[in-house]
Amino acid sequence: MKKILSIIVLLAGVISFTSCSDSDSSYSPVSTLTLASSDLLFESAGGTGSIVVNTSAALTAETSSQWLTLSVSGNTVSVAAQTNETVDGRSAKIVLRAGGDTTSVVATQKGMFLDFDNSPIVLTGNGAASHEIAVSHSLPIQVKSLSDWITPSVNSDSTAFVLSFAANTSGHLRKGYYVVKSANMADTVVVTQYDFAENILGTYLFAGLRFNDQGKVVQGALLSTLKGTPDAMVLEFPNIGLSMPVEFDAETLTIRLSGGKYMGTFDDYFSEESDSVVTRYVWSSMWDIINGQLTWAEKVGMAGAFNYSEDQGVTYCNLEDDGNWGTYEANTFRFQYFTSATNAEATTMVQTKPNYVYYLIYPQFVEYNPPAGAKLLGKNKQPFITDLPQWKSGVPFYLDPKAAALALGNVRKASK
Repeated sequence: MKKILSIIVLLAGVISFTSCSDSDSSYSPVSTLTLASSDLLFESAGGTGSIVVNTSAALTAETSSQWLTLSVSGNTVSVAAQTNETVDGRSAKIVLRAGGDTTSVVATQKGMFLDFDNSPIVLTGNGAASHEIAVSHSLPIQVKSLSDWITPSVNSDSTAFVLSFAANTSGHLRKGYYVVKSANMADTVVVTQYDFAENILGTYLFAGLRFNDQGKVVQGALLSTLKGTPDAMVLEFPNIGLSMPVEFDAETLTIRLSGGKYMGTFDDYFSEESDSVVTRYVWSSMWDIINGQLTWAEKVGMAGAFNYSEDQGVTYCNLEDDGNWGTYEANTFRFQYFTSATNAEATTMVQTKPNYVYYLIYPQFVEYNPPAGAKLLGKNKQPFITDLPQWKSGVPFYLDPKAAALALGNVRKASK
């Protein structure tokens, strides 16, 4: 008990001593350098800012960042920022020293920006036109034309630019380009001009690949005509008396051929069912010739955008799978026989041979303006054209040699 009591007394003495030590205050030096104000947020265009400090000693300032320039006058540091030509913001540390004291501040600069509507421009008429496009930017801009029929001009306050388009007298759809540039940023935009009646409607070869009787890959084609309006477009095959409605997107110049469209009747002279002529009902169908799948579902189709080839001097459109058939590819258009003009389904599809009029693998539309007296029928007056015109490149109908090579390669796979 005495031992415990002595410990308590000792602790009380220690506490009492500590409490009485207030008069022994430790020395804390007063800083000779304090920050009074700073202006260090810069736009991407650069500019000047300042740092003001409180000190009675000589002031120095330094930074390791090359985009800043510092100069000291008395208690003020002038800060100059260079132009930031990147989209990324940046920051830099500035170290200040005076009378043995050191402190630091951070300068920040915004990244550049360029914002305007860079959507493709589609002019649905061949007359002269103009577009004004608003633009916001942090650095000076330039608008340049890559086509002689497009003339750009930037408004005096640089908040918009105007594109002037000359009338299209080329006789075909055309594409041009303009570029908006600011510092290291540049954006190229396409402009398409066409008139639906003058440049889209008309006569085309509906051409593609197929197998001949010997199993070899050959070119084939049908004479075709596009008629109607953008909202009610019709594809006709005058040599075989068939037609079908097709879809057209005036903004993208895309035509879409779908399955499940009734095309008309066709006289089958070679049916296994009868020695006499059999009338067949023809419906559009999509065939994956590589995987051996056939569909006449309307949701499945082939689509492509019209273009003009300067080298060949023709308007054309390559048709491709529209992506609505799952794992299968609509790579072949087939004129399929059915026994009904009102229902295309498995129970009405003709099972005996032949069960289709014609087919074309990787089809495309190629503008066709035959001279007077030109033969529009194939050999033996068949409606299917086998002797296609030779274009300037030597490629019969594929205007893109790479696309032709790919198509031929895929068709040869299907034949194995």
